[in-house]
Amino acid sequence: MVISQLCARRFRGMEQRRVAAFPSIRTLDPGTFLSGWKTHALAESRDTTVSRLLNEAATQLINEFHVETRIHLRAARGAGQTGRGLALLDQAQGREG
Repeated sequence: MVISQLCARRFRGMEQRRVAAFPSIRTLDPGTFLSGWKTHALAESRDTTVSRLLNEAATQLINEFHVETRIHLRAARGAGQTGRGLALLDQAQGREG
């Protein structure tokens, strides 16, 4: 099954279950948990808000997933065509294959 089909199925499943595609992220009170304190300290050291910090992290994760999906899709398209690709490289370099 192609990766784009898997993504489409996953999204359709989210629509059927009425799950939000982009859920909101609740931040912790700085004194509640150590991880919440660390998050607030990191945001303060970068002179930004916790919401913006978490938004940037989520955006980066989504972008990494998108790149990984594209790489797997391209690999699936080119599977079994190694010989043709090497021949094209040889032709581009002026070699006879």
